[in-house]
Amino acid sequence: MAERIATSRRNSLGTLLWAALALACVALPDRAGATPPLRNAGVLMGTNLERVGSVGRTWVFVDVFKSSTGWSAQKSDGSPWTGAPLALDSLGWVSSLQPQQVAVARVLEAGGTHFRAGQYVALYDGQGTLDFGVDASVVSFAPGRVVLQITPSAAFTRVRLTATNPADPLRNLRIVRLADEGTYATQLFDPLFLQKLAPYRVIRFMNWFVVNNSPLVSWSERTRPGSATQGGLYGVAPEYMVELGNRLGADVWINIPHLADDDYVARLAALMRDSLDSDLRVFVEHSNELWGTFVQSSYARQQGMLQGLASDSATAAMRWHSARSVHLFQVFQSVFGSGPRLVRVLAGSHVNAPGGVALMDWQNAWQQADAYATAPYFGGVLGNAANGATTAQMSSAQILAALDQQSLLSQGYAATNAANAAARGLDYISYEGGQALYGQSGWQNDPAFAASIMAANRDPGMRPLYKAHLDRWAAAGGGLFMNFNLVTAYGGGGCWGVFEDMQQDTSTAYKFLGEMDYLRQQTLAVEPTPRAGPGRVSLVFGPVPTRGGGRFSWSGSTSEAPSIQIVDVTGRVRRRLVLRGSDGGAAWDGLDETGTPLAPGLYFARMASASGVPAARIVVTR
Repeated sequence: MAERIATSRRNSLGTLLWAALALACVALPDRAGATPPLRNAGVLMGTNLERVGSVGRTWVFVDVFKSSTGWSAQKSDGSPWTGAPLALDSLGWVSSLQPQQVAVARVLEAGGTHFRAGQYVALYDGQGTLDFGVDASVVSFAPGRVVLQITPSAAFTRVRLTATNPADPLRNLRIVRLADEGTYATQLFDPLFLQKLAPYRVIRFMNWFVVNNSPLVSWSERTRPGSATQGGLYGVAPEYMVELGNRLGADVWINIPHLADDDYVARLAALMRDSLDSDLRVFVEHSNELWGTFVQSSYARQQGMLQGLASDSATAAMRWHSARSVHLFQVFQSVFGSGPRLVRVLAGSHVNAPGGVALMDWQNAWQQADAYATAPYFGGVLGNAANGATTAQMSSAQILAALDQQSLLSQGYAATNAANAAARGLDYISYEGGQALYGQSGWQNDPAFAASIMAANRDPGMRPLYKAHLDRWAAAGGGLFMNFNLVTAYGGGGCWGVFEDMQQDTSTAYKFLGEMDYLRQQTLAVEPTPRAGPGRVSLVFGPVPTRGGGRFSWSGSTSEAPSIQIVDVTGRVRRRLVLRGSDGGAAWDGLDETGTPLAPGLYFARMASASGVPAARIVVTR
């Protein structure tokens, strides 16, 4: 069974300071056969991402055409095309056009000031003719390179292909800011996206897989890095998910579509095995919320009943989901391998603890899993048919008070789920979570309701509320918490992002700040997995607190030269040191790997053997 990922050790600040004086002894592993340390073992916060697309608020790629709608056909006069479908190659690029036919795509859609204005350059291979309109105008043109002025509005930038050479079709269209023309080939992801995402050490790619209602069956159907868009029906190329994980040093959480065949699962496992950094984990989950209203939910009920798993469709669906999850785990593990890098997740409803027990216990599925996950949301009832009218008239303070009560209810569900998971030796984590103010039964279209929930989500009171909710989650026995979502537009249908705009100042992102407040108080300690070793060591750091560095020293019996990693509250390694000499010691100058002084705050020292296997951690403060 994979190494446990949740932590139950949580201390007050006073205890943290005391813990910095000395480190409990632990066994160091033998060098032979050691595996790389898990870079993010014990981290307590990850996030979901919104779906990539032309209307998305998240600036994922430097090349904005990767987030386009993809090509569709029109008549040359702009009227709907009613003839044969547009001729596309296997990557979605237009291979030829029929008489009176043009191909159209949209980017930077419905964004207004939420996208960057300025000069962009469109680069392409092959031969053809492009024109640009609505929010874009042409500044200059040369074959293969068009400079544009884009002024985002409430509309979109239109890209139209009016001619293409079938022998050398126009393809590989890229649209990047003019300032990025020299670097986009090596800088795949927008730097601001990386900056916003960096504090989260696990990334759940459910929306990037477009797993809800997914039609995907085979590996050949997947989106590829060279596809015309990453915003289509089959989501983002899995290779880009791996690249993002490697770029940020974050674990990857994948959701396998409900129709995917075994070959798809095996090839996805091989990609993760061969391309993801060896100290990063892969969380594997079957689809998403098969007890809900998505197409996969109906499919689960259908399959469960066809297989005679129960007399009622709800129970049959959960039993099928359980068995299907175990099957996917086995296929994935047969290629990827077993061990602590693989985290097999059984996901169930937060408010249905008996259903979760049934999910874990069906054919002893818990024996083939590592974690049980639910979604500890709070406040969803405020937008239902019975409460929408009242919520529309409430002040932000009143909504926050109601949310606080809903958070307490969520804590009760979490405590029951945590106990059920622990009884089966599983970690209890979340797959999503956070406030859930959204309109239902028509209230999503009510302007007063939308204004009320948006104001509440922008209120500074969200910061202490999120901190309190996470404290309750931890007190109930919850481990890793997966925020939903990073960046999204706000409206009557929900305010899911901790940011509502890529350019939003962090000082006004109160939900995000509440999450960071929670992280700062945690030790990020993990219960060490017992391992054989030649001896035991202890580590001391001083002075405590430090204003600009200090000295580490160690004592104990070991044949290896220990090393230290200094990490911040997100788990990101900021400095590496090696303890040398028979007396064991290393001075730290208070600088990170780049030579920059670490800002005042809470840091952690993680001791490792020379082979790099984590042994234990201490707290460092400045």
